[in-house]
Amino acid sequence: MKKRILALAVALALFTTGCSGGQEPKGGFQPDFTTGLGARVEMAAVEDGYFAAIDHEVAFYVEKSTLDYTVFCADPTCQHRSGSCLAKRIGGAVYATQVYDGELYFMGGEYNVDILQAVKTDGTGLRDVRTLFDRSKDRWPDKQPGSHFQYPYAILDGQIVFCPRSSVVCVSGIDEPIEDATVLFSYNSAHPRMIDGFEAHWDVWVDGGCFYYCGLNYPGGEMKGSASWLLYRYDPKTEENALVWRSDEMAGTHAINGWYLKDGVFYYYVIPQPYEEVEAGLFRCDLDTGETVRLSDCQKGTWAEYDSQYIYLIDYDAEAITVLSLETGAEVTVLDLEAALAADGLDLQHGDGFYEDFSIPGADETYLFVYCDNVEDSETGRTFHPLYAVEKERFPEGVWHQVILFNWYDFNSD
Repeated sequence: MKKRILALAVALALFTTGCSGGQEPKGGFQPDFTTGLGARVEMAAVEDGYFAAIDHEVAFYVEKSTLDYTVFCADPTCQHRSGSCLAKRIGGAVYATQVYDGELYFMGGEYNVDILQAVKTDGTGLRDVRTLFDRSKDRWPDKQPGSHFQYPYAILDGQIVFCPRSSVVCVSGIDEPIEDATVLFSYNSAHPRMIDGFEAHWDVWVDGGCFYYCGLNYPGGEMKGSASWLLYRYDPKTEENALVWRSDEMAGTHAINGWYLKDGVFYYYVIPQPYEEVEAGLFRCDLDTGETVRLSDCQKGTWAEYDSQYIYLIDYDAEAITVLSLETGAEVTVLDLEAALAADGLDLQHGDGFYEDFSIPGADETYLFVYCDNVEDSETGRTFHPLYAVEKERFPEGVWHQVILFNWYDFNSD
């Protein structure tokens, strides 16, 4: 396993080589680099590399051909410890990083104010795009102050669909004032709750020129009755906003842990429930015909992530990822994260058994990326938060590369 760790004071020569030279970066919504899980690392792709905002701390640029990295900061004298550092600003925001029209979008702002910001992919031209929520002013369209943990959004053809609060989904032009946004969905309740008591939230997707948004219907909200997962489609050309799928018509009111859309087909992972007799496994629904089939009965993970080729079932206890074919549901391989870490002298320190342990921030045709939230060096006892890449063309054996061995103190100590 190779380790590629560059001095963090290196200037952005590597970055400009990877992202300039007349190449247009990949833009818009990138489904293989947008996951439905609020992980502690976010990634976005350009033609020759990747942006990675790690652990709510620092943003990096990774060159695709070598997996070498540098801190995403255009100032060669910066020590990357001040809040004014671009890499710290992006890394501190972390949620829903995307590349669109030559700019990297991310969530920023200050205490109680959450702002969608953008910076050019060469590290210049930082700007505020819009305020999504200002708790001190009870800003429209929320009408209510309150806590919130993520702001999913997606950009398509100059329009943006976003969720400034868990119970509100809006659409407008990228740079239009939030007051002019159109509300697509809103609960009647100011603070809707999921079945398990956590605050409900919505995730946003793009497929086939349309926006999709999916979330859990609160029984006391707009749609009365038993709780169910809802999937809506918004066509920005016709402005049609339609409910295209709901779980209690096909799969009951159980938990759906991870979903994906590709070419009008909706994929979702149903986990067993202790008090419900439901059919668990991976399902595929053709949204045009409504035909639903169980793609696989595999239940080797707590959470499912997807890309355009594979389904990844994450088993936090076993420290492993079961890889299935997106097309057929057949098992391809099992990736042993525990062995990969041990080869580098690292040991995963388990948190709450969920995404605090490890997560999948993205993938493309070349690599699957895996982030570990908290690992310990067996020799020194130091704690790290590494980002790994697995070569997809070398499935099924699984070849792991340590990309970034992130340590919090490297960016916060004198």
